[in-house]
Amino acid sequence: MLNNNVQQAIEFINLHKTANSNLCSDTRKLHAGDIFLAFKIHNHISSIEHIKTAIENKACCIIADDNMDTAKFEHFKHLIPIIKLKDLYLYMGEIAQIFYNTNFNIPIIGVTGTNGKTSITNWLAQYLKFLDKKAYIIGTLGSGFLDNMQTSGFTTPDAVTLAKELNKAKELQADIISIEVSSHGLEQRRVGGIKFHSAVFTNLTQDHLDYHETLENYIQAKYTLFQQDINFAIINTDDDVGQRFLKNNAKYTIGYGINQPKTNLYIWLKSYSLSNNGYNLEIQIKWHDKIINDKIFMPILGVFNLYNLMSCIASLLSLDYVWQTIKPILTKIKSVAGRLEIVHINPLVIIDYAHTPDALQQTLQTLLPMKEQRQGKLLCVFGCGGNRDASKRAIMGEIASNLCNEIFITSDNPRFENPQLIIQNIISGINRNNYIIVENRKEAISRAINTLDKQDILLIAGKGHEQYQEIQGVKYEFSDKDEALTNLEAKYAL
Repeated sequence: MLNNNVQQAIEFINLHKTANSNLCSDTRKLHAGDIFLAFKIHNHISSIEHIKTAIENKACCIIADDNMDTAKFEHFKHLIPIIKLKDLYLYMGEIAQIFYNTNFNIPIIGVTGTNGKTSITNWLAQYLKFLDKKAYIIGTLGSGFLDNMQTSGFTTPDAVTLAKELNKAKELQADIISIEVSSHGLEQRRVGGIKFHSAVFTNLTQDHLDYHETLENYIQAKYTLFQQDINFAIINTDDDVGQRFLKNNAKYTIGYGINQPKTNLYIWLKSYSLSNNGYNLEIQIKWHDKIINDKIFMPILGVFNLYNLMSCIASLLSLDYVWQTIKPILTKIKSVAGRLEIVHINPLVIIDYAHTPDALQQTLQTLLPMKEQRQGKLLCVFGCGGNRDASKRAIMGEIASNLCNEIFITSDNPRFENPQLIIQNIISGINRNNYIIVENRKEAISRAINTLDKQDILLIAGKGHEQYQEIQGVKYEFSDKDEALTNLEAKYAL
């Protein structure tokens, strides 16, 4: 049964929409005949001026949040059909899902957590492709099938765009849909109205406190995904927050971890050992009335990727694939762009998206055994984003300084902040004299590569797959990978 607000909105839309109507919450994208949704939440602020623009652009009708200025609002009623709804943003998802008719039987897997969302959705799509299934991805790298991703600039798009993407996935005959579900997307109800088949929780560490203000608010935003009516909750039980999420509304809970999960269904990595190019694994799976023990080799790096692997196995099991079918395809995985992506072997140069304290620490700790094997130095180029959680900057500086022989502190996406101030925040956490400040990121990458010996390892962290650097509201073309390759080619005449 629909909420009264949703019912009222749908009736209003059906009364006034035209054959060409679309929902729109951004006047810059509005076309004649569209239905404009005007609402206020955090940094999205629709105003009377937006309503005026929507009218000028010939919107067919407007649904506005009841917190809009009433006196000015009434002024427009004689020009266009307008309805006011209380807390419109809470129901945007449901309204969009109904409008775009996304009530279908395609299994939807939502992946949330601080780290790992992109790798899991991408790996899952790769595995399903080996199983002759088409997986549609919606996430950080864009939306679409693996070989045709269209960038959006958001981890989880707004409710209207998301509903359109789900409808597009249906039209393109996707077999599975996987969505990266961000805390912002959950807080703002962008995924409202979506019936998830499975929900995956990766981990939770400090991030986005500029938005959520407290860690508990951040946790509660993530938890809302598991309060929905879902078939499977797939939980990293080695994570303290994951332990809290074991109480959920799912029909089944699958725990996964290196410590044996205490759940009825689980994926348990009993042991793992690092070889030259991957891990030898001993794994146990408890699936309903069966316990499976097996050994596999995985050509991946990073213990965190072992967790990503376990979540993918659990997701495939939730889709009714059996272990005998899953096992042969596991080793066929390819790395995701900007996620422990190897650019050069000797010296070893790696690009990674690590932009939180936990992600940076895990990535560097993954490289430490390789440093010992190579008997070289471990170096890192990194910065921190502007207009985001400033409290993590000193923590990341301390982590990088403690784990590396040398670090190059540079600019990331400073946005509207002074890059030098961000850098000063980073070095406030450093107690060793093993850092060099090079504000210009292009120069920092060049200087780092030119100090390398062939046995050394360089991690360029923070931006990963991104093809831009955002400075004072402008996105300039920039790629860590391209800059690294340019300098490696110049140094080694590749």
